Amino acid sequence: MEKFEETLKYFSKILTESELMLNESLKLHTSFKIGGDAKIFIQPQTLKKLKLCFNYILKNNINFFVLGAGTNVLARDEGFDGVVINLNYFKKIEIKNTRVFCESGVSLFKLNEVLLNNCLSGMEESFGIPASVGGGIVQNCGTEKFCISNCLEQVVVLDGNKFRKIKKKNLTFAYRYSSFKANKNLIVVGAWFKLTPLNKQQIETKMNQVISKRKLSQPYNMPSAGSVFKRNGEVVVSKLIDEMGFKGFSVGGAQVSTKHAGFIVNFNNATCKDVLELIKIIKNKIKIEKKIDLEEEIVILY
Repeated sequence: MEKFEETLKYFSKILTESELMLNESLKLHTSFKIGGDAKIFIQPQTLKKLKLCFNYILKNNINFFVLGAGTNVLARDEGFDGVVINLNYFKKIEIKNTRVFCESGVSLFKLNEVLLNNCLSGMEESFGIPASVGGGIVQNCGTEKFCISNCLEQVVVLDGNKFRKIKKKNLTFAYRYSSFKANKNLIVVGAWFKLTPLNKQQIETKMNQVISKRKLSQPYNMPSAGSVFKRNGEVVVSKLIDEMGFKGFSVGGAQVSTKHAGFIVNFNNATCKDVLELIKIIKNKIKIEKKIDLEEEIVILY
């Protein structure tokens, strides 16, 4: 990493010891429990500190990655030779009638819990997705029936050295895509959602149905990064992988889940290399035999 000493000196003036870490293992910050060390790992506790650090990063052209809950990220064995920015401290939630503001570090579990207690409906399908609000918006996470952008009203972003609001109509959202994937120099720091009033019991019933279905069909008890591949038109990718005989197939410590073929799990100290090789084998076989190109949904941290 170029300008390492200068960067460290600058960050040390702004951040406390708990906000600035060197050679931090990414295994500790990703649900896959895979990856080497981040050269510099920062988790600013205030928006002012975040702005100062991000402005410095952009001005000095430093390689960076914004990490939310790390639940759809595969980190390289070699680690990350740059700055990882974690937004875990930003967890403010504010409710104004049927509009809800929450910061990027809020988990979708917590958001759903708050919405339930305030009798606000619309996000139930996201219950059980182990993402943060910020990461969820960037990825436009969801299910077959739902995307987080459905309820979105506007997003608060850090754009270089200033914060600004962007209305949903001025952003592009598609299946597992948002404008933020194309413009990585915008950091999502919060968002406003528009919900619908509903009886608490009805919301709770929906949430219970959603989480029960997830636990029955997905490998909740094993380290993974969620669905590995994006949906391909009308093709149900997990069913296709299962039909090709990959369920339970493994490379090193990485295995196609025996419970859900759309997931790769870390069942025995898997490396990034193991996962990438397994992905390559699956993609190649399906390309050759079914003439279908699969595209990864998980984010690989280079």
